[in-house]
Amino acid sequence: MSELWRGEVTVIRHHTNSMLVDHENEEAWIPYSKIHEDSEVWLESDPGETGELVVPLWLAEDRGWR
Repeated sequence: MSELWRGEVTVIRHHTNSMLVDHENEEAWIPYSKIHEDSEVWLESDPGETGELVVPLWLAEDRGWR
């Protein structure tokens, strides 16, 4: 299993295969397929909702969150 990154994000909006989130004033699109089942934010999360996002470490690093 790959390493995971956990961080607080705010959901901004949803798209067909991803959601736009804000983490420490940095916006990024996150594919639903990369969101871990332990994540608090997901497809059902409403815009403006804040919670823990759990994704592979490589994805967080790619978004500049490390």
